[in-house]
Amino acid sequence: MPQVIYADERTAAYGTANCRRMRQHIFTELSPIAGDLAARYVKTAERSSFEQVPEESVR
Repeated sequence: MPQVIYADERTAAYGTANCRRMRQHIFTELSPIAGDLAARYVKTAERSSFEQVPEESVR
């Protein structure tokens, strides 16, 4: 599962812990294309430039 590890590491800087868990699940389920999904995710996140909300305010 090197693709899943790569995808997780590449997207780790984006989103909350809950987002990361959800992405890990998606990358695992779609492991053959995990790298491509991660690349698109990073590209979208960088273009969107959303401010990350502190996790304690989401609860």
